[in-house]
Amino acid sequence: MKHNDKFRRFTVRGIQNAKAQWSMICSVKNLQKMYAIWTRGEIKFS
Repeated sequence: MKHNDKFRRFTVRGIQNAKAQWSMICSVKNLQKMYAIWTRGEIKFS
């Protein structure tokens, strides 16, 4: 994540906020993976 997505540091203060930001980053990464698979036609959402 650091290299490819240019995530170097958290932009929030506090453990709870950092956990929330990390969860958002992971969710976006998973959506990117799903979109790539979907555009290749390997899965179909209905």
